[in-house]
Amino acid sequence: MPPVISIVGRRHSGKTAVLEALVSELTRRGLCVGTLKHSVHGFEMDREGKDTWRHRRAGAKAVGIMSEREVAVIRTIEAELPLEQAVALLGPDLDLVLTEGFKRAATLKIEVIRVQTGCEVQTPPDQLLAVVADCPLQTTAPGLASGDTAALADLVVAHLGAL
Repeated sequence: MPPVISIVGRRHSGKTAVLEALVSELTRRGLCVGTLKHSVHGFEMDREGKDTWRHRRAGAKAVGIMSEREVAVIRTIEAELPLEQAVALLGPDLDLVLTEGFKRAATLKIEVIRVQTGCEVQTPPDQLLAVVADCPLQTTAPGLASGDTAALADLVVAHLGAL
């Protein structure tokens, strides 16, 4: 299983923007990166009326769609999968998986903090790789400014090298 680092933070803290920039930078550096988003509210990937939507409405437990270059699968599960099982679904050819959310998972984390959402670190110190923030913080983890993606990627690459 590839290493997993979770991007965590309060709602509207900028997790998606940090993840997006980090994926772009790590990919530019030659890493094969997968992502996994946690949604506490559920999600709907199909659009109403499309074939896969119709298949699910008809009762299919798993629905897949494939084209020449992409494949996607939606599968109904009885309970939330352990993170390791969900990561395994992404495939074995990844150097790293970055997750968005999963703040309760026992993974290394990058916490994103914005002054509007409260300037306090919530991740236990032993799980914290870095903090990306737009306000001053009390933490022993490296603190980075919101736009310092290169430095954040350096920390991730250094961590991967230490594994």
